[in-house]
Amino acid sequence: MTVYFLTDVEQKLLMGKLRKHAREASVSDRLRGYNWQEGPLSAWVDSIHLPMYMVCSQYCPTHRDIYLQAVESCRLAPTYSVTLGRLVHECVATVYQGFLRGKLPTFPEWWREQKSRLQYQHRPGSNDSHERMKRRLAVMWQHLVSVCHAAVTARRSLQPHATDDDILRTALPFLIEHRVSGELLQLSDALSVDCYDYLHGIVHDLKVVYNPLKKIPWYRLYPTGYAMVLESVYEIPIDIGSVVYVGFYNGQLVVKKDLFFIEDSLRSRWIELRDLKLQLVNDQTDPGLPPHCPPECGFLNVCRPELFHESTSDDSPLEEQATSRKNNPITATATVQSRSRTTRSLENNPLATQKSD
Repeated sequence: MTVYFLTDVEQKLLMGKLRKHAREASVSDRLRGYNWQEGPLSAWVDSIHLPMYMVCSQYCPTHRDIYLQAVESCRLAPTYSVTLGRLVHECVATVYQGFLRGKLPTFPEWWREQKSRLQYQHRPGSNDSHERMKRRLAVMWQHLVSVCHAAVTARRSLQPHATDDDILRTALPFLIEHRVSGELLQLSDALSVDCYDYLHGIVHDLKVVYNPLKKIPWYRLYPTGYAMVLESVYEIPIDIGSVVYVGFYNGQLVVKKDLFFIEDSLRSRWIELRDLKLQLVNDQTDPGLPPHCPPECGFLNVCRPELFHESTSDDSPLEEQATSRKNNPITATATVQSRSRTTRSLENNPLATQKSD
C-alpha cells in the first residue's frame, strides 16, 4: 500500500499490460496535447480559460454546478471533508518535498501550523472534529515517511557511490503539485498536477474518498487532462494515467490505484467535455435543474434548499475542485456577478456503512 510508489503488482501491470497496450494501440497524434494548435484540440473561443475540475466534473447531469460557479460565481464554503482533502494533499506534498530538500518537519510541528488556520462549517449530525482530522492525517504522515525512508534506503544500497541528490531524485521520482499552464488547451494558467512520476511517465491524480475500493470511471478524465496539458507544454508523449484513491477505514489508511492507458476514447471525451463547458460558460445560459439531485451535492442550498438540511454526513468523498489547491479563477471577458454562496462539497457517496475511526 503506497501513494505514488508502485507496488509489485502494479509494476507487473504497467510493464506486462499497459505498456504493451500503449505500443500496440498507440495514440492518434491529433489527440496529443502537443497538437494543441490544430484539429480537435484547437478551441473555438480564446476568451475563456477553465480550471481542470470544471472540464472533468460530471456530478450534475445538466452541468448546472459549472454554470453556478463560472457564471453566477457561487462558491463552496469549506466543510470538514473539503478541509481534510486539502490537508491530505498538503501532507503528501510536505513529506515528499521535505525529503528532497532535507528539511522535513515533525508531524506535531506541521499540524500546529495547519490547525491555526482551520476553518470549516460543521454540519448537523456530523462527527467531524479537529482531533479526528488530526488522527487521520497522523496516520497518513507516518505512512508517507515510512515509504520514503524505505525507498531511499533501498536505492542507497543498490548504488552506494551515488550522490545524495541522485539517490533522492531516483528513489522519489515525483514532481509533486507541479505548477503548469494549461493556456494552450484553454485551461487556467495556474494548474497544479498532483504528481508526475517522471521515471515511469505516469500522471497521478489523488482523490480522497469515502470508499477507496470503488472506482469511479470518469475520474480518469483528470489524469487524462493533465497528461494532455503536460504534452502541450513539454512536447513529450504521456500514455499512462493513475487515479489514486485514498480513504480511511477504522483508523487505517487505505490506498488503491486505478492505472490505465490514456487511450483515444478518453482523450476525445475530455475534449468533448471541454468544448461543452466552454460553450456553457460562453453562452451564460442556465442549463436548469436535473430531475434528481444527490444529497451530497455542493449546491443543494442553491438549487433545492428544501433538501439541503436533510443531508447531514460530512464523510462523503471529496470533490476535486474543493481539494484541488489550484486557486484557478475563471478567466473570461464577461463580467461575472456574485449572487449566492454554498456550504457543501460536491461528490457522490458510494458507501453507506463505513466504520468511524
